[in-house]
Amino acid sequence: MDPLSVAGLAIGVVGLTFQLFSGCVTAYQLLLDANDMPERYQYLWVRLQMEQHKLLDWARIANLSEDDATLSSGLRLSRHLINDALHQIEVLLLDLSGLRTRYKLTLVAEGPGAAGKGHTETAAAIAETAPSSGREIKAKALDLIAKSRRYPTRLRWAAFDADKFASLLADLTALNDNMMYFLETDQKRVAFQLQQASFMRILQVSDKVDELIDLVSSLEVAGKGARIQGPSAVPGDTSSSDPASSARQTQEQRLVRLARFKALSVVVEGQNSADPRATSLRQSTTSNLEIDTAGLVGLDAEDDSTTESRGWYTYRGGGVWVEWKTYIGQGLDSLPPSYVEDRVRKLAALLHNDQKPSEFRVPDCLGYVHQPELERFGYVFRWPDITTPTTPSHPPTSLHTLLHTLPCMPPLGTRIAIMRTIATSIWYLHATNWLHKGLRSDNVLFHLPPSTPSPMAQTTPYLSGFEYARPSSASERTEKPLARHLPHELYRHPRVQFDLPRESTIIFSNPSGQQQGKRRGFRKRHDLYALGVVLLEVALWEPVYKLLGLEGEGEVTPRVVRGAWEALAEVRGYEGRLRGMVGDGVAEAVVVCIGGRLVAGKEGGEEDGGDEVLLQAALGERVVGVLEGVVV
Repeated sequence: MDPLSVAGLAIGVVGLTFQLFSGCVTAYQLLLDANDMPERYQYLWVRLQMEQHKLLDWARIANLSEDDATLSSGLRLSRHLINDALHQIEVLLLDLSGLRTRYKLTLVAEGPGAAGKGHTETAAAIAETAPSSGREIKAKALDLIAKSRRYPTRLRWAAFDADKFASLLADLTALNDNMMYFLETDQKRVAFQLQQASFMRILQVSDKVDELIDLVSSLEVAGKGARIQGPSAVPGDTSSSDPASSARQTQEQRLVRLARFKALSVVVEGQNSADPRATSLRQSTTSNLEIDTAGLVGLDAEDDSTTESRGWYTYRGGGVWVEWKTYIGQGLDSLPPSYVEDRVRKLAALLHNDQKPSEFRVPDCLGYVHQPELERFGYVFRWPDITTPTTPSHPPTSLHTLLHTLPCMPPLGTRIAIMRTIATSIWYLHATNWLHKGLRSDNVLFHLPPSTPSPMAQTTPYLSGFEYARPSSASERTEKPLARHLPHELYRHPRVQFDLPRESTIIFSNPSGQQQGKRRGFRKRHDLYALGVVLLEVALWEPVYKLLGLEGEGEVTPRVVRGAWEALAEVRGYEGRLRGMVGDGVAEAVVVCIGGRLVAGKEGGEEDGGDEVLLQAALGERVVGVLEGVVV
């Protein structure tokens, strides 16, 4: 029997939907692997990769396999429309004459010995960001086509028009939106979660300002083309009225803000780039945000309450609060270390910038003050809700205060909403490589004016306590917390408790005698431990010291602090009550944060760059995704 007949038999036992899907995956891959795409248009390649990831996510949710019978019941009823949509995608990508005629793009087949010329380092890393299930079905699809059809082994761009390629991407995006139409409501929610998680993984491997700006451009490019209409489109549908398209556009606008903020933080941290877009970003930040202390009504220059980390004042007629950061002065003039002042200035610029995503839940930072006589800086914050501005008589209320003063526990739905907001905030901060470093109940703030009908009617808290927050970087100087408040140590992982530096590099010699540095200090998993403790407090509506068997914060001793991790992460005497109050799914999300078990096989170890990508994905799937899926 000749090979083509064998191939025919092999494909005969594979369902038509999977055959068409495999053709689409292969078509995407041929364009992704095509040589000679101009390097300055790599952001278009990134977008094409993201569209392939969307199709792989759709297949995962639809339970697609070689046997069409495995499709979810709702999708089986629309199988003919699905097949038509998949056929459109394949034809759009592989009709070389059509690409040349409609999009002015020319692809030519290369010989069997042609080698790929590769893409940028980040582009190569992006190709590996798909989850394992997506990589498995992709491998099956590519293998099926390799055995059953004769496709070119590699293509080359003979003519490339960036604007026309952007139009092609827009049409592919529209077809992917059509594929979303066939999913059930719950499946659509999962699909958007997967797409968001895929983007988070891409964002994790993008660390250079040029690459981040390209990522922003790749997200913005999809809305520039016309929507494809065809048999798979919803009758009477338009790009403005299609729910799937609208949801996708809303999500991508949110992700654009996230990518732009990470690019902004990289620029502020000093990474140079000749790209004019980077210059524009740099110019969008305010370089000097120092506020004269005379403008803060209520701030006493002789006030020596430097042990208080937060103070309430009036600035330009409105209520503000100041997060104080102390330092040890140097020299006869007690000047701050230059790197401390530099960090304060940079962080104030980022927290002040209006491009930060609302999901950060970070208050509006007006700038910073400096009191050299008290050896402290202070970040000045204004409550974001300008319709009901905070005044000195009605300052924000902390979660710590509410845990002690509310007469009864808030309803389950309220507690889940608070947990979801806090977890999402940390997820977004970590996506931009920012570490909070001070997450605890008194740094979770609510605006609860006296006119509020219910004490907990507002379930969208904001995060504060950014004294040590900054981008994660091995090149930064060591900085230790100067004030020790033992109850605060209960929220800190054992490796960063007490006076351990929030960031450090240990120098050691390798066997060859060469000096090397191993980064130690605060890592993302330490933020996640604090997140788990705060989520536990909200779930049980009980402060952490009580969960450790203490009656009051005054009973917290260094010995209690040192034993807190074992009690919370290993003994877990609270677990039965936790599962009974919030359910197994939410309880498991809390437990894995505290125990450091978000990523299998990485319990308690030092994560490297690849591990951080896995950790970010796991946080989105096992914590944020679980909390978003709770219906009360």
